[in-house]
Amino acid sequence: MRDVSTLQKIPVGQSEWSSIKAEGLLLVNKTALLPDLVKIPKVSLARPHGFGKTMLLSMLEDLFTHGTQNFRNTELRYLWPRRERYPVVRISFSNVPSAQEADQAADDVTAFEQGLISELGRAYQKAGFAPEEIEADQKEANLHDFLAQLSGLSHRKRLVCLIDDWDAPLLAQLDNKPRYDAIQKSLNVFYHWLSTLSLRFLLVTGIMHFQHKGVVDISMQPDFARLLGYTQSDVEASFCAYIELAAQRLKMDVYDFLLTLQCYYQGFCFDQDAKVKLYSPLDINRFFAQFHASDQTPSYGNFWLDAQGDSWLMRALIERALSGQLAIESLDQIRTNLVELDRQDLIKPPLFTDNALFPLLTLYGYLTIQEPVLAQRNKRRFVCGCSNDLITVEVLVRFLRAQGVH
Repeated sequence: MRDVSTLQKIPVGQSEWSSIKAEGLLLVNKTALLPDLVKIPKVSLARPHGFGKTMLLSMLEDLFTHGTQNFRNTELRYLWPRRERYPVVRISFSNVPSAQEADQAADDVTAFEQGLISELGRAYQKAGFAPEEIEADQKEANLHDFLAQLSGLSHRKRLVCLIDDWDAPLLAQLDNKPRYDAIQKSLNVFYHWLSTLSLRFLLVTGIMHFQHKGVVDISMQPDFARLLGYTQSDVEASFCAYIELAAQRLKMDVYDFLLTLQCYYQGFCFDQDAKVKLYSPLDINRFFAQFHASDQTPSYGNFWLDAQGDSWLMRALIERALSGQLAIESLDQIRTNLVELDRQDLIKPPLFTDNALFPLLTLYGYLTIQEPVLAQRNKRRFVCGCSNDLITVEVLVRFLRAQGVH
């Protein structure tokens, strides 16, 4: 049997390209897809949590800051002939407060705007701007005035801007429409300002589709379906040694083990042609990482769903089930993959009404595209369902328990 100590360790809970490379951790190489991505000047990409959005931004930050010097053993070294370097402003809205405190007025977004100012100040300094060039007393700064000051700095150098979790402040307020609208108003100010800058490249990621003039949403484009998440060939090529070891410990042949892995973890699909079925990197990484923690038989844990934690969506669905608003027919639709949605259902912002149930489940990744339905009157529709067996079972169990069925 293969010695586990000889296997390349798997990055669990790590999403920074430079540290993963420095530590020699196992990495599924997606670098060959980056040149086509950066040909689009302004782009957005929506994926559920656990699909590697932060890792993608980290790679791009390294690439635009240092060129290909940290990509020597990848195809990108030959596909990226440029020697250009750019200051990279990379921010994450998950680091910005979302005005959730109970004692705040619905329209009081001061904490959010101050948090955004602080995050921008940090990012501009990391991009190479001197602290004295950025307003010193950020706590007293007004968002409009602070953005106006950054405009002067931004026009001196052409920037790359990378935005992670753009929708985090909104997702935290899905059950509070007044605060949602107030924060959305501040975000509109920020993105209008961003649209005035002459950027080399802009990438905006989140789980909600980013709809803004001039920004191309590639979330459902087949050409970029493999950019995030693991394909079957990714898993078989990058984890071949782990696959062999797993089959031995589970007393299965490799073919049967791979079929089991597909049933439990594969099935996420986001492209409009429904051609590419994906694994969540979180599921695969944590499944195989078990080999370094124990010499016992690995378990098929639902790592992706467990990592979602006590999300707003699950809490809201359970509340609706307890109040009788969530009909058992909805569960049957989920179980039998009979949910049919059109393109607008998949890309529009979440609603605050009961009819948003299935779009919300798709937004968070519990439901995913199964197959396209022929377009009628130029309106394309999709059959959607749970991505894999584990999610089907877990979602139904949670809903049924909420309704008192055991």
